[in-house]
Amino acid sequence: MMRFLPLLAFAVLAVALWVGLYREDQEALRSTFLDEPAPTFEVPLYGAEDETLSLASMTGEGPAVLNFWASWCGPCIVEHPEITKLSKLDGVRVFGINYKDKPEDAQRFLDRYGNPFTAIGVDQRGRAAIEYGVAALPETFVISGEGKVIYKHTGPIGPGDYENKLLPAIEAARGE
Repeated sequence: MMRFLPLLAFAVLAVALWVGLYREDQEALRSTFLDEPAPTFEVPLYGAEDETLSLASMTGEGPAVLNFWASWCGPCIVEHPEITKLSKLDGVRVFGINYKDKPEDAQRFLDRYGNPFTAIGVDQRGRAAIEYGVAALPETFVISGEGKVIYKHTGPIGPGDYENKLLPAIEAARGE
């Protein structure tokens, strides 16, 4: 009996994770940042040594989308076409935070898949990700022009998410 205890513990943990990931009511996992001011941050601007990307530089001009990504993140590749579609919306600026990545790897990613970002911040130490409560990449936030978090998307954005979640969140951000 004792030799099956680790297997039983693993099975219980696997079922709990499965239920959590595929629950019907995803709002039960609501972010504490929703409808609150976005956390402030300041990170170096990708490709510009003396400049920074900050919440202040993202707000004031209508909705902004903030996407945490990395070249080593497989789901980031999957969602990249949806991020590119977001970047083509009128009046929406898409900002990227490149998380703990090598600069040459980030550049290869952008060269291969395209650069949909208005600007990219470099979060080499992971401080901005901590401020936003990023648990795993990718994570995407819709932020109003006044700097309020309207929506948080955990995981890769799929076509259904683009239409059913991101676009309504962007429209809500326009109304803020």
